[in-house]
Amino acid sequence: MFCIQRFGTDKLGYSLASIICLWFTLLSGIGLYNLFTYGWGVLRAFNPLHIVDYFKRRGKNWWISLGEVVLCITKAEAIFVDLGHFSVRAVQVNYLLHATSGK
Repeated sequence: MFCIQRFGTDKLGYSLASIICLWFTLLSGIGLYNLFTYGWGVLRAFNPLHIVDYFKRRGKNWWISLGEVVLCITKAEAIFVDLGHFSVRAVQVNYLLHATSGK
């Protein structure tokens, strides 16, 4: 990713967008195949009562675990956005600091 950045972040964005679209298409196909093969019972996981029960079991620590999930989901987007605003070295140092901190 950093090797292609010098040609412009727009070219990097176009190439990553097509790869991500292909990835999500294949992922949804695999998901639909598994739903038809193994049953629709897995959709019960979307019941909001499960998260309420999780919050009750975790006590005060539920907020921390929810924050960790949000950070895991958004980290890839943050790195991509940072490519246009920060130097490659700054993004690498930031990534290494977060990866080695255990958070």
